Amino acid sequence: MKKGFTVILVIVTIGLVLVNVPFIMTLFTSNKLKCKSNEGNITLMYNDNTVTYFLTNDIYYDLDSQKAMIEKIGINDYIDNFSNWFSGNTSGKCVK
Repeated sequence: MKKGFTVILVIVTIGLVLVNVPFIMTLFTSNKLKCKSNEGNITLMYNDNTVTYFLTNDIYYDLDSQKAMIEKIGINDYIDNFSNWFSGNTSGKCVK
């Protein structure tokens, strides 16, 4: 009984790791803009073209609408504008 449970546990663990490989790669290979304030924090992970993922607490972020803005102005201008917006509208600042 214990051997069967161990085999199932190993299979499930391997499956979870394989499913999460793209997410894990994004965390380690993306550029990051970390923004911290008393109102909330957000970290944007991005590549040369777009924001690939974000982590936030207490701040709303609509990835789809932000990607539309990135398509119009480009990722570098977007990151600069977002950082300026964050600093101007919260008590915090952003660092790359």
